[in-house]
Amino acid sequence: MAVVQIKASDLTGDKGEEEEFGRLIVRRHPALGRAVELDVRPAEVAGVKKVGDMVHLEYYEPGSVAGKELVVKRQDFDGMFKKGDPTEVLSKARGVRGRPRSD
Repeated sequence: MAVVQIKASDLTGDKGEEEEFGRLIVRRHPALGRAVELDVRPAEVAGVKKVGDMVHLEYYEPGSVAGKELVVKRQDFDGMFKKGDPTEVLSKARGVRGRPRSD
């Protein structure tokens, strides 16, 4: 008796051999509280365009312990800085973990 395993895409349901599939990791999604992994064929994600120069932020309103995730274009983020070079300001900013920066 033989055991035959057929893999199917989580996106389309198309079936194929194990070596035909890649992995698509969904790190953040409004409906998820954790990262998940999907089996996909390369052609299924070929049309997905990378959005470059994005800045991922987390904003805490005054007195709040729950942050809001924000994703903005780097150009828009850099435009928020009215004083100083954004790269310089960020390089001198305090870290969120561990010890303070020592220059």
